[in-house]
Amino acid sequence: MATIVLQPDSTAGQDTQIITSAPTVNYGGTNELQCGEQNAVVNTGRTLIKFDLSVLSPAATVLSAELAFTVIEDRSDITR
Repeated sequence: MATIVLQPDSTAGQDTQIITSAPTVNYGGTNELQCGEQNAVVNTGRTLIKFDLSVLSPAATVLSAELAFTVIEDRSDITR
């Protein structure tokens, strides 16, 4: 079983975010992504990430996958 690591750099990686208070803003130059709710301004953020899976055969079976993020700030007032 082969292991493939997909870890694009800042040039090859493709991501964006959609924020309810500014749905038409282009976040192309942003180096942080928002997700979840920001209760102070009734705002919700969603993150979209694109992965280049062309290294996988169309017949490949993915048995597991991992994705890790670093949380910088939690702006929600919801108790977790």
